[in-house]
Amino acid sequence: VNDKWSMSLTGDCEDFAVFSYFYLVGKGYKPEFWLVRTAANEMHAAIVVDSYVFDNIKITAVDNSGYTFVAELSADALRRAVKKI
Repeated sequence: VNDKWSMSLTGDCEDFAVFSYFYLVGKGYKPEFWLVRTAANEMHAAIVVDSYVFDNIKITAVDNSGYTFVAELSADALRRAVKKI
């Protein structure tokens, strides 16, 4: 299944994370875009800012997230993934 990443608050996890990432950058924060593995061993996209995880499921401290952090995407890689926002 092909999945197109976009900026949306109504899409799936990566759409929410993309929107949140660029929104927070615009507000002066320095968010990190992460691909994580959930406790159910599913891949998931999340944003980390100041030791907190923001995603379409919850907002929690990184240490309490239950996620395994797999890979951080750079701003350039994220822009390429969404095909230039």
